[in-house]
Amino acid sequence: MTLQLDQRAREAVIHGPPRKLMDGAAPTLMENIAQRVAEAPGGLIRSFQADGTLREETFADVWRRSGDIAARLRSLDVGPRSQTVLLLRDLLDFVPCFWASLRVGATPIPFTGVAHAATAEELKNLVARLERPAVIADAPTPDLDRLAALLPDAPMLRLSSLSGKGDEGEYQELDGDEPDIVCLLPTSGSTGTVKLVMLDRRAMLLRNFSQNYSTASLNANVMNVFPFEGISGLSAVFLRYASLTQLHPRILTARALAVFEAIERFAISRVYMTNSMAARLVEEAGSEASNFDLSLVKIVGLGGETVTRLVATRFAALLRRSGAGDVLLAGYGSTETGSMLAGADPSVCPLDEAGAPNLGGPAAGISIRIIGDDGSTLGEGEAGHVEAFAPHTLFAGYWKEPELSRDCMTADGWYKTGDLGAINDGGFSFRGRAKQVLVVGGRKFSLDEIDACLQSHADIGRQTVSFVFRDSADATDGLGVAVAIPEGEALDSVSTDAIRRALVRRYGLAPAVVTPVRSGEWPLTATGKVDRRALAERAAKAGVRLDGEIARRAPDSVDEDILASLWREALNLGRGFSPNDHKFSEVGDDFGRDDNFFDCGGESLRAAALLISVDKQFKRQFALREFFALPTFNNLLRLVEGASSAAADEQKTSAWPLPQDFRRHFLSYVEGWTGERVSVDRLMFGANRQGSLPPIFCVVNAEYEFANLAAALGPEQPVYAFRSLYFVPDCDEDLIQALALRYVKDLEQVHPDGPLFLLAHCDGCKIALPMAQHLLRRDREVPLLILLEWVTEPASYPGEVLLLYGRDSTYNPKFAAFNPEPAWRRMFGEVSRGEFDGEHDVFFQDTGSLAGELTQRCAEALDRTRPSTPLKECPFELSVAQTPRRAQPGARLRLEVRVKNVGKAPIGAEHANLRLGALWTSDGAIHGLRFIEAAPLPAIAPGAVSVISACVHVPEDKGNYELALDLFEERGRSLTGLGVGPARAKVKVTHRATRMHDFLRSCFRPEKQTVATGL
Repeated sequence: MTLQLDQRAREAVIHGPPRKLMDGAAPTLMENIAQRVAEAPGGLIRSFQADGTLREETFADVWRRSGDIAARLRSLDVGPRSQTVLLLRDLLDFVPCFWASLRVGATPIPFTGVAHAATAEELKNLVARLERPAVIADAPTPDLDRLAALLPDAPMLRLSSLSGKGDEGEYQELDGDEPDIVCLLPTSGSTGTVKLVMLDRRAMLLRNFSQNYSTASLNANVMNVFPFEGISGLSAVFLRYASLTQLHPRILTARALAVFEAIERFAISRVYMTNSMAARLVEEAGSEASNFDLSLVKIVGLGGETVTRLVATRFAALLRRSGAGDVLLAGYGSTETGSMLAGADPSVCPLDEAGAPNLGGPAAGISIRIIGDDGSTLGEGEAGHVEAFAPHTLFAGYWKEPELSRDCMTADGWYKTGDLGAINDGGFSFRGRAKQVLVVGGRKFSLDEIDACLQSHADIGRQTVSFVFRDSADATDGLGVAVAIPEGEALDSVSTDAIRRALVRRYGLAPAVVTPVRSGEWPLTATGKVDRRALAERAAKAGVRLDGEIARRAPDSVDEDILASLWREALNLGRGFSPNDHKFSEVGDDFGRDDNFFDCGGESLRAAALLISVDKQFKRQFALREFFALPTFNNLLRLVEGASSAAADEQKTSAWPLPQDFRRHFLSYVEGWTGERVSVDRLMFGANRQGSLPPIFCVVNAEYEFANLAAALGPEQPVYAFRSLYFVPDCDEDLIQALALRYVKDLEQVHPDGPLFLLAHCDGCKIALPMAQHLLRRDREVPLLILLEWVTEPASYPGEVLLLYGRDSTYNPKFAAFNPEPAWRRMFGEVSRGEFDGEHDVFFQDTGSLAGELTQRCAEALDRTRPSTPLKECPFELSVAQTPRRAQPGARLRLEVRVKNVGKAPIGAEHANLRLGALWTSDGAIHGLRFIEAAPLPAIAPGAVSVISACVHVPEDKGNYELALDLFEERGRSLTGLGVGPARAKVKVTHRATRMHDFLRSCFRPEKQTVATGL
């Protein structure tokens, strides 16, 4: 096989060789099956019944039975566009009924497992989607009764009613048109909701009759341990073997070694099973003295679930002891795509950094790529979401679920598998289902990866399966671990401690529950996989905790030994040297009470994990910053002993409160980000901090956005970053405002004055807009608020806004059906729009164009004189040459006002919104702010003077007044008040004097008044 690897910056994309039909293949499935029956009429299908009895038939016998069944279906008016619901428990009934359905043009639906496992509501919803269904059953069962009640008008065929004498020729010409959809295969995937996967003729032909498969398989004696209703077991209907042996699940449950006995008896050369079955075989073979001759075995395929190194290694050793060679082969695939890998030996193949086997390159006609949470293609070695491009073997969608069918595909035709994986050196390693994930403290843990970690740990030495555990006493999710225990043994503390140590050292996570499972008692799903949900339900009912006792409440007092164990787990400490040996105490000999947590190898993620463990153990909470202030064991003990509900009360009364769980969630999410932590609670990151330009504060979705942008902007541009609410559910307005205030506080700690820029990407705009509003209320200078790919809810902001969009982004307004600019002008004081190279999110991979646009726009904004210049930054002196002592009510006084700029920056200019104002007061009562008829304050350089001719309106009522003149700042219709030291003068408001000389004598003052002012 030739393997191609994308060389574009070592992206995690790999391609398999071409795939095409084998030479001489017929255009339909049934024609190819008929050819195979004709070539090997004596081929055998064997099926062991639940009681251990064997039933077998030749290919020719099965074909004749399919003719009988097809004839009966036609008599029931089952034909093209019909669907046959197969309630069949035996492979030797399933195969002929599947063939018969296709022979009459109907689409078969394997339904036994679904009918048994589904709830009444689930079964009702599923049946409602069927069209022209007919039921084929092998015997009366409660499942058949349930289905018959939901399909009272559906034709029903019971196999027991057939005579067994075929009336059709052995290889009769097929007289019906084979349906385009040749099977609707139930699958639940990661959603837990049953879906019907549409498999069309072309995909099934290329999956089962491709020239890429060796013809040697046609001579192989095969054993399938997978249920025949799944995609792996379904291969039985295509006869790509000389014989096939199927064991009943009850036999496997009662005694796994029946697999080896059947291999010996029938000279089996190829076996296919799950990792769990392999683990059971290792377990049972180790406890029995029986020897098996497995020398004829050539391939043992493992699949259907995560394959772990420890199980593979031990199973390979068992096979070799029994005469087989290096025969293990693990692959990867799905119902929707078929097999996607050529496969590799999981016992010897390389392991990736997570301990998952590298299973080799893609199968023929398959391409695989790894995608990040933001939709970008990751690089080699990075774990992410698995997408497959399988144009030849891909399913046709989910039956009657168009939205689901559309959502599982990307715009460029890749299938979203719902799995996690990584690509290394051109090979793929499976990391588990994306939704088989435990979330603790905001951190995500793959259960499959945890299984691989535990089963590869030498100190454990047992099969383990992890699950998400939740009991009634603790509403938060925790990690549960089930451990295989041989009959007669108990779960000892040695195994429990080994599991705990392995998990804490690898993940900083301690299990909440460790529960034993006896051999043969593992709960299995319908497809033969270990049922994690059933394990969780067992553990919750039993109430078994880590120590094997019934779950109990946390102690009222703090146990130092327990707290010390949590400290050790967080630091992965063994019993050895401490940085401060002279401080050893009775707590332990591996750390000192006053050792600094961070000097001993700790970091914020471990600290957060430690406090989460403390919270779960002692039900005590306190602020993370209190521990960071003095990160020692003694201080932790003091904090835990003193913590109570007061911590929560303190959190509620804080000026910028963040809920404890929410803050820790944020902290754990961003702990892996690069950059210098520059805030007390470590939620803000900095780069290029020594640069001379005004800083840019960013609210971004992911770490690489901040890191790449900071690198592209260069060392002269300081950049700080906060995390957005991307992927944070249930973020209401209160939480948004609290986070915005928290970020503003952090911002002002590192940049208390001077201009700054705010930048936000996508979901970050939801936080940046209220941040800008709060900064404006604090009279901070924000020359430009920059919103990249703004798609969040609109909010008003009176400052200057720049909207930037990727030139090829689907969010770019130029591709919209309407013009958003009128709305922008209503919401923002000033608004402009710009473009840069790239698509949505992709532009952060190459930020050169974006960085260039930002550099230019920020420089232009700084060059412009800022509107609404804060008066506290503009000290000035006001003086009036002459102020009248008397004035008539309602008169207009003409004044010459002298303004001197005594600050260090220019003030005024036409767009600065600075105006002269007059305030009249009488006996302490304010008579209102009076507008002054005067031109706007001109631009005044530092030290310069400007004289303004102004006209002041006198109050209408007579009396003694004080007139105060000052500059004020006008923002729209609101006035922000007068200065603290305006020019003041006493004025008597009265009617005209009776004698001209009295008027002339009292009208003017000779002296000049000068007053320093400014807020």
